Amino acid sequence: MMRFRKRCLALPTLLIGWALCQESHDGNAIPENSSPGTLVTQGLRALDQNLSDSARIFFLEARALGLSADSLYYFLAETALKKFAYDTALVFNLSISPAPGAFQEQVLRQRYRLYSLTGLGREAEFVRDSLEEPEGSGRKKLWERYWGLVSGYGRETYFPVYQYPFQEDLGALESNGWLVRNQAGFFRALPGAIPMMAGFGYDAGKAYYKDSVDFRASASLKSGNPVGGPALGLSAIFGRVTGAGDILSGKVDGSYLFSFHRGFASMHAGYEAEWLTGGTKRDDVFWMTTAMEFSFSDGQRGSFMLSGSRLRMDPQNSVNSLPAIYVDDVRKFAPVHYRTSSFNFRDTLLPGPTDSATYSLYTGSPGTRDVIMESPQGFFSLTPSLEYSFSLPFGFSGAAEAQATLLFYPDPYSWEETPLPIAANSGDFQALALNRVDRQEYGAVLRLDNGTLREFYSAQPLAQRIRYRRDRQWRGRFSLAHGIGNWGSLGLEATLRKTESTLSEVSSALIPSRETGLALKWSHRW
Repeated sequence: MMRFRKRCLALPTLLIGWALCQESHDGNAIPENSSPGTLVTQGLRALDQNLSDSARIFFLEARALGLSADSLYYFLAETALKKFAYDTALVFNLSISPAPGAFQEQVLRQRYRLYSLTGLGREAEFVRDSLEEPEGSGRKKLWERYWGLVSGYGRETYFPVYQYPFQEDLGALESNGWLVRNQAGFFRALPGAIPMMAGFGYDAGKAYYKDSVDFRASASLKSGNPVGGPALGLSAIFGRVTGAGDILSGKVDGSYLFSFHRGFASMHAGYEAEWLTGGTKRDDVFWMTTAMEFSFSDGQRGSFMLSGSRLRMDPQNSVNSLPAIYVDDVRKFAPVHYRTSSFNFRDTLLPGPTDSATYSLYTGSPGTRDVIMESPQGFFSLTPSLEYSFSLPFGFSGAAEAQATLLFYPDPYSWEETPLPIAANSGDFQALALNRVDRQEYGAVLRLDNGTLREFYSAQPLAQRIRYRRDRQWRGRFSLAHGIGNWGSLGLEATLRKTESTLSEVSSALIPSRETGLALKWSHRW
């Protein structure tokens, strides 16, 4: 005699809302003396027939008769997969803590499928690298390939830029335009007792609003199991960088990943050095990152990351060549002019009767003075960030990220400055005047006004300025993605970055104050 059985099981909080206390009404009655194995078989048969509700009841009854909690979560994840409830399935999967062996491998294969279906490419890569065999085959996974394309629009607004030494305000600058980037590569497993993979890849991009074209190709070797243990990578990179030319770099990095009840945590550190062709070292950088990713009980995901880096790079020196004149005393109404800085030969052109010809002759052949502005490029950075990922209707997934960055430049920016004595007009002659009285330099403006020479000199001499740079950046990102079957994932991403800098009012370098971007991304990994 068959009879219906109704039962409520005490499960963890993550099962709330899953309607566990249900009664079977589809005719799949449960024999009173069934074993866990028989009930699991019936549940799997019900899944094959797309009877998800009946399958769930069979699995819950098997749990009541002794089926382990980990096995129950695995089968409930399969049941949720049948109903396209990927986030719910992922919660069940992440709740499993299997011992090493065949069942652990099945759990990881299930997790890989879920990460792939929900567009979590990085997490899927970690899990995929840990699997020795692809599902449905009896041989070791030999190849891993990836491909990505990004196309979008970007805009940058810079703080006002000053041309020294006269503190000329060039105003706030802005650039905008399209950008495109393509990445591709492949890895192949190497034979041996230690899991190792070798591969090649490239990264090419053009940002029209920055007028830059960059290309890098790399050969890499990575070793170790990135799921539950350490991993090590070595890379040799060559390419061409806008403003630098051909470059060659080497990189070594290591990571350690470990999983916990509802997610995983990782630590990653590395060092990279880059040289220009000819052997000149361009820069080197050391970075360290720690991250934690976890799943909430409702199936949504969050992550926290803290990263720090140290970039070492030679400063940029910009040289501004200015006319130089030599006078006896800038405080006199009509100073005496000399030909050279030795003040041995008086220039007879000025002062005296002045016309356009003498003015042009004098201003057409002065000496020169190079004013150097030094802008350090090396810095320390510290970046905490938070990200929240969530599911949306119709198979879409979304992510929102908030990030803050502190940039500290240990070396100071330095430049020389002196104010112009008056606002310069078109046609005025601007120069640095070396003063014989105190051997200091002053800003000078010579103006010819209806045949009368007028000379103006700044009250303060040229002075060296030193300023340390500290930047604070805030970045927000929002993205939408959708899997497109075997073709990968298509996503749309919007970003906004705002910067505050101690050099925002005296900058001799281009420092973006605001950056915005909108990009369409297509990626595939197989």
